[in-house]
Amino acid sequence: PVIQIPKLAVRRPESIVHDVSADAVCVVSDEEQQIFLDAGLSQHRVWLTGLPLMDPVFSGDVRHRPHPGADTKQARKMVLYMPDWRRGISAEPAMREALVQLCLARDGAFDVVVRPHPVTLKQQQSWVDGWVDLSASCPNLTVHVEPGVNHLSLMAEADLLLSDFSSLAVTFMAFNTPLVLIRPRLDAPPQHRLSDRQTGLLESVATCLDGGADVVGHVVKSLEHPNVNDESR
Repeated sequence: PVIQIPKLAVRRPESIVHDVSADAVCVVSDEEQQIFLDAGLSQHRVWLTGLPLMDPVFSGDVRHRPHPGADTKQARKMVLYMPDWRRGISAEPAMREALVQLCLARDGAFDVVVRPHPVTLKQQQSWVDGWVDLSASCPNLTVHVEPGVNHLSLMAEADLLLSDFSSLAVTFMAFNTPLVLIRPRLDAPPQHRLSDRQTGLLESVATCLDGGADVVGHVVKSLEHPNVNDESR
């Protein structure tokens, strides 16, 4: 038998089309379960299991912890930048200047870590080259391009996630840590957007910005007041 297990908190439409042919499908939410039922799968073939990817987090194997760059005298905050790989959804490459300003903010008080999506490493080489070039002049900017980097471990070390409206942001909510998210452009393909429910969820727990907003100012404010959306998260 073929059992489809979700790899992300949000299934893409193309994945749903592919997964309906399986003998059984594991789903993350009631909403996703209903999508497969509406597609014609019987109740006994759609299993509400949650997201196995997050088992290490909820079991306690991966916990939010100070990142290795922090010290007891003057703890440095770590900002994790994980952009979406799709043009139209991702704020790249317009975010490049904001990354420079973030590295310079508070006299270089923040460590900025960029972890590109695996697809970005294959399809958006110009983005990767731009980040690597920036890291040569910004000593507090680290770009993880090596394969096999555990993004859950990076999330656990981060004091804030800077990203787009994507499944990564939904995953990061488990760490109850501030998020600053860039909304997709109005011309972003509908099939690449999150559902209205998922978008509403992120809007309720994150600082959400439109393109051209003061990203650095909002990141600094969120780091200085990390409990603003604590109850919602």
